[in-house]
Amino acid sequence: EAELRRLAPGYARLVLREPCLLLPGDRFIIRRFSPVATIGGGVVLDNGGYRYRRKESAAARLGVLAAGSPAERAALLVREARYGLSIAGLVARTGAPVPPSDAFLVLEGPPAWALDRAWIQAAFARLSGALDAFHRANPLLPGMPKEELRGKVLPDSPPFLLDALLSRAPGVVSDGDTVRLALHRVVLKQDEDRALE
Repeated sequence: EAELRRLAPGYARLVLREPCLLLPGDRFIIRRFSPVATIGGGVVLDNGGYRYRRKESAAARLGVLAAGSPAERAALLVREARYGLSIAGLVARTGAPVPPSDAFLVLEGPPAWALDRAWIQAAFARLSGALDAFHRANPLLPGMPKEELRGKVLPDSPPFLLDALLSRAPGVVSDGDTVRLALHRVVLKQDEDRALE
């Protein structure tokens, strides 16, 4: 049993009462129970629970899923995910092997993960901004604790994601459990220098 919700002309969402294994490209038939009659049918475009906002155009997104290339469909799904998608999750959402694309970067596992390139650049900017603010507030500390940085920049993200970004972030150095900007040095004031001596 399913409830049909219209999304855009020619497109609808079927909300199933029970889970069902469906992949994009699978065909389906809709039948009425009483009286028994075939109402129509269609092709599965997306098996995820994407929620459309009121002002968002469902037709544009669904058009990419219906007529886009495999790389365009995969790039759309990776871009929509808050912290990217695992390769296994992307295969489950597309029903096909992950195609190469310039729109996203695949991190080797475990787990293998796909991240949108624009999201990565924005994450680098957030990392640098958080570290700069930390260094200004705490000039005598050698760096920011990793977990604190993760909580500020990537809350609720998979734990491995911060390390993957730090290994690629320009101008950022990871020293064990602390992270700092490459240009940051602990600089003591004159009276602090004398006290240290």
